[in-house]
Amino acid sequence: MSTELRFRFNPEKLVQALAFFATHELPYLSKLKLAKLLYFADKYHLLRYGRPILGDQYYCLPLGPLPSQADNFMDEAEFSAQFDDVKPDPLFDEYLWIDTSLKYPEFRAKRECNLEVFSESELEALRATVREYGARSPMELVDLTHQQADYELANRGRPPHARSDMPYEFFFEGQPAEVQRVLQQARVEQEDRDFAEALSRAGAEALRRGHTERWKCVRSLSNCSNAGRCSSGATMRGSTIRRLPARTSISS
Repeated sequence: MSTELRFRFNPEKLVQALAFFATHELPYLSKLKLAKLLYFADKYHLLRYGRPILGDQYYCLPLGPLPSQADNFMDEAEFSAQFDDVKPDPLFDEYLWIDTSLKYPEFRAKRECNLEVFSESELEALRATVREYGARSPMELVDLTHQQADYELANRGRPPHARSDMPYEFFFEGQPAEVQRVLQQARVEQEDRDFAEALSRAGAEALRRGHTERWKCVRSLSNCSNAGRCSSGATMRGSTIRRLPARTSISS
């Protein structure tokens, strides 16, 4: 069985990617459009460098691929923008605001994004996404995603009016041989991460068991009779166990 690609979601990069798109003053910058821009940016970087920018989990829906954690984050941002008593995410509030006066709320920049959170290759992917897709409307982007081989593959197994998983391996569907080699290398790196995580879990479990056994030993010794003197002739002094000499009987 092939190793499944998994990545850790980075909320800071999400906020800065949204700010990156917003600072370019792209038209129709709604939640739907941003979701498609994030998809194209992630896909660009994954196919060339073996990892996405955000590390989100994608699903296939009727309106195209959806980065699920980014979508939840943007939902909460829109909700907080509509109600004064709901506090927005502090980082989001520092860089972005939402124009809720429109039929479909649009994301606006408060300040320039922090480019330092991105690698050079990630900035390359974001800039390429702006050039290729930034001027398009949300529904134009939806139509484009429907033409992608990864979406078509995921959509085959999607129940009506529901969603289906869209694993990162699907992003490589129909790609040429040199891109398939990127997938092979990404799987090797995933195996390395899995091995490191397994070692870390094993070490933590061994440490936990060691603490448990040590505590059992201390409790056992503390329950010995005669103020720390065990029937076996052992006594505790600090963390050291000292065996007392046997008593010598004196005959009359």
